[in-house]
Amino acid sequence: MRRLLAFTVAMLMVGPISYAKKNIFAPPAVVIKKPEQEKIVSNNPLQWYSLDAYRLTGIIVSEGLKMAMVVSPDHRTYIVKPGDYLGNRGERIVDITKNAIILKFRDKTIIKPIKVKGESR
Repeated sequence: MRRLLAFTVAMLMVGPISYAKKNIFAPPAVVIKKPEQEKIVSNNPLQWYSLDAYRLTGIIVSEGLKMAMVVSPDHRTYIVKPGDYLGNRGERIVDITKNAIILKFRDKTIIKPIKVKGESR
């Protein structure tokens, strides 16, 4: 008796439960997904933002040494080298020249030139 009373009180608190009948002869629902830009979720801060959000501010090129200085949208500076990822779609740095970094994304080559403070482009 106590259990039945507790069950009845619980049902009154939840409210009525209704079940909708499914038409078993209806065709399945078709879900069409729009193709979105792939984004990679990573702990690497160089992959948190889109490639355009990063600003290339400096390049070091000497014999056997190629590095670049990149500033993120949250104003942090990072040193990158060939082989590092930059951007949230999986762009990879393949080369660093004296005035740009060259990235590869799938079969596309992307060139990101150096930006001097105050320069608009």
